[in-house]
Order: sequence, then structure tokens, then C-alpha cells
Amino acid sequence: MSFSSIVVPAHRALNDLSPLVAPMYGAFEAGLEEGRRYFSRRRRTPDAHLFPHLVRYEALFHLAATTKIELIGGEDDGDEDAVEGSKPEMIRLRGLPNSGIQYRSSEYLVRAVKATPEGLVPPPRRIGGGRWAFLTQEEQGVFEDMGITVRPALRLVLLWHATPELTLARLSLACPHYASVKAVDVYWQVDLPRPVATVVEDLPIELLPAEATGTTGSADGRR
Repeated sequence: MSFSSIVVPAHRALNDLSPLVAPMYGAFEAGLEEGRRYFSRRRRTPDAHLFPHLVRYEALFHLAATTKIELIGGEDDGDEDAVEGSKPEMIRLRGLPNSGIQYRSSEYLVRAVKATPEGLVPPPRRIGGGRWAFLTQEEQGVFEDMGITVRPALRLVLLWHATPELTLARLSLACPHYASVKAVDVYWQVDLPRPVATVVEDLPIELLPAEATGTTGSADGRR
């Protein structure tokens, strides 16, 4: 069975993931504010790589501070859905290198990534590796076992878009199809409506390490 035959339409994904919108807007607004403050206090030009990392790092802890949190010690355990004794309704925080942020549910696997200056999904730096595999969605495989169709969670990318002034322009959601080192082909990409007021709800959000996202900035520090 072709994976494209069971890709969720954009309107359904937006509806299913609507509780994620307000917390993520609040988190990335806080992250960008902290990133600006860090360099402003030092009277320095925002560094291309450090600024996006600070944004992600602060966004991660903003989520942790405003939502239930369960801290999982030890080394990262990859893409396992749970650890013994964990509560799925809680944020799960484990491993902080590069401050990767990931939302997991039974149907979706959503990773937060910084948009390119053109507002697109940034391509992986090389073929192979975690980011390339995540963005090359059809290679997950969909198969039937004893008449039952088996498929993994749909992989989506939550993009945060920064303005030239390093404020949050918007968030958008993209459904990747296939990736090369030059571009990422997507089934669809839509903007998430900005909430009138940030209302935090308890979400099963998982925060992953560097390999999960691997996003960095552009040469001028605006990515």
C-alpha cells in the first residue's frame, strides 16, 4: 500500500492537533524573547547558531514550567513511546543537547524545526541520518500483517518562523514527503492560527535531543 494513500489531510491534522497550538505559540514567543535579551544585554549581534539554540532551549523549559512535567533521567532512549512508570498525559523531558522538541500521540509524531527564510522545511545536511529519515516519510513502509494494515504515526513538522527583528511571525505545520540535501517536498503546509490569548493545556509532549531536529540558523542569525 502506498503511504501517500493514507496521508492525513491538512484540515484533519489541524483539528486533531489544535490543543498543541496555544502552548507552542507561548513557548516560542518566550524563546525568541529570551534569545533577543541574551544578545542585547551583551550588546552583541545574534550568533547564527547560538540564537536558534537559545530559542529552542527556552521554549523547551517554558513548556516544562507551564505544563505538567516528568523528568526522565539517564541517556536518551530513542523513539520508545514510554518508559516503565511514566504517565502519557505528561510532558516528557529527556536529554537536552540541541533542545529538540517533539510531540507524540498515537497518530502523529510532530517535530519543531526552524523554517528557512523562505518559510519552508529546511532540508537535511546529508542523505541518511535522523533528520533525513524523518523527512523521507514514504520509506517508513506501510504493510499488511494477517489482513491488518500496519502503519507508523504520521510524521509532521511544526515550523517556527522568525521575523527580521527576531520575533515570532507565525507557526506552520507541514507534512513531509521526501527530502534531498537541496529541498524537502511536502504533501501540504498550512499556517497555525495564532491564539488570541495563550491558554496552556496538558499535552503529551516529548522533548528530544539534538539528532531529532538538528536545526541551526543562517549566516545572519535570523533562522
